[in-house]
Amino acid sequence: MLDSVGNVGLTEIYAEMRSEDTGLCEEILVHVVTLFQRMVARFLMNGYNVIPACSMPFHVLPE
Repeated sequence: MLDSVGNVGLTEIYAEMRSEDTGLCEEILVHVVTLFQRMVARFLMNGYNVIPACSMPFHVLPE
């Protein structure tokens, strides 16, 4: 079992997204992430399994 480096929340994710310098302001990034979360919740509440392309298990990888 590998040890986790730590936890990452939305604050850190938004900071990383801003560091990519896409030209999008933080309000747009927050809106897109919130919209995504809302759509996933809607599908789940309607009985669907949701498997986004990036939803591979998030585990620490060996170096």
